[in-house]
Amino acid sequence: MKDEILDLIADKLSEQISDDRNELLMNWVNESDQNKKNYNSYVKLFADIKDLKNKNILIDEKHNLSVVKDKIFQRQKRRVLVQRIMYTAVAVLLPAVIFIAVFFSSKTPVGTVAQVEEIVPGVKKAQLVLSTGERVELSDTLLKISHEQGGAVITNENSKLNYSSTKEIVQKIKYNTLIVGRGEEYQLTLADGTQVWLNSESTLRYPVSFIGKKREVELKGEAYFQVAHNTQKTFIVNTKEMNVAVLGTSFNVSAYPDDETIHTTLVDGSVRVHNNIGVSNEKLLVPNQQFVYSKTSNQVRINTVNSKFYAAWKDGVFTFVDEPLPSIMKKLERWYNIRVFFQGQDVQNLRFSGKLKRFKSCNEVLEVISKTSHIEFDIQGDRNVIIR
Repeated sequence: MKDEILDLIADKLSEQISDDRNELLMNWVNESDQNKKNYNSYVKLFADIKDLKNKNILIDEKHNLSVVKDKIFQRQKRRVLVQRIMYTAVAVLLPAVIFIAVFFSSKTPVGTVAQVEEIVPGVKKAQLVLSTGERVELSDTLLKISHEQGGAVITNENSKLNYSSTKEIVQKIKYNTLIVGRGEEYQLTLADGTQVWLNSESTLRYPVSFIGKKREVELKGEAYFQVAHNTQKTFIVNTKEMNVAVLGTSFNVSAYPDDETIHTTLVDGSVRVHNNIGVSNEKLLVPNQQFVYSKTSNQVRINTVNSKFYAAWKDGVFTFVDEPLPSIMKKLERWYNIRVFFQGQDVQNLRFSGKLKRFKSCNEVLEVISKTSHIEFDIQGDRNVIIR
């Protein structure tokens, strides 16, 4: 197909074609059945892309134009038109609120998601374990606890846990623990003013009030920290594999026990990261740098990233950058409290880039992925998701 015809089709789909050029295109379409078939295939592609708007989706223009060209459409002659169509689709879908681009290497028909009971997204919920061992269930309920021995008053309002220091002299540090289960997330403000967002399947152990020269907390799972500045007291996040030390800054830490890597991503300020396992490394990060420790190789690397992508979850958005499907599904498992099983190795090699809303139902998320790939999802029994 000549480039001129490709340009005509792209102009036609974007509704920017003149009458004379439209006549040229229609003449070419009517010349043969093959021409009609080619033309209709591009019309269908564009219609599918526009259909994503109904799900609040916007194509990730910068990253995925190359993915579409290189992975979905293997024939060189098709690539020019695909790029034109994709740019047009971006313009059409600009009013959308959230965007996602799911483009996998695929030569087979689009997959489907079985029509089953809706799997709802996670909720703002957690369990607070006091230093006395008492457990308190937290959600959107109003709660006020006077923690006299610890030197702080604890309140829970609008699904946020807040610690405010009293003037009481504290002789011994008391620790509380916030446990966020599968399908849950929660936010708290520590006694020093530091704000913490805890992701699903995460635990934070922290002092009721901070005394001494350091402010130390212990994390298992993922959390975003917005640390209150205090040059006299370093704030330290301890995980099994690494320690993160700061004076006042914003950063994300992901340290799940079952993940192959753990990482700290700096949004602003500076942090000093030190790994506790493997060859010792200490790095001072600047914004948009990420400290990554691999558990399998015991190696550390520093990546340059868009830090906002790694902090977006706290604002209700999943973001994936050329991420393997198994890694993506692990995140969905935690948030939607599902169990994922893969049938076949091929689907596990697929990669994904884009964004999607965390508070969409799991069924909607799976449908979007299946719509732009050959993957089939089958939801069975008690929240089991079969992928093939």
